[in-house]
Amino acid sequence: MNLTAATLYEGTDTTVSGTAITVEGQEVEEREVCFDEVKDFAECGLCGTAAVISPVGKINDHGKEICFPSGMEKMGPVTQKLYETLTGIQMGRIQAPEGWIKVVE
Repeated sequence: MNLTAATLYEGTDTTVSGTAITVEGQEVEEREVCFDEVKDFAECGLCGTAAVISPVGKINDHGKEICFPSGMEKMGPVTQKLYETLTGIQMGRIQAPEGWIKVVE
């Protein structure tokens, strides 16, 4: 099975996550990810509009478990930075990237 940014961040504009990571100085690579690669991830998070980002500690795929070093008890450092960036933008503590803020009248 191949995962894309769209399936990893289903329901969320992938540029939101990518831009937030870029704001923190991290490079972003958007590509298909084979499920077999997931076991090698140091961190995993789920992103959504309401939850912002939540760490994933374990994936159970039909009895096959993939555990992540971070995520079981707290966020890993990259997930934490992403969370702080996204909530900082939402709360106005961090300047939003161009085009993120839409005024609703």
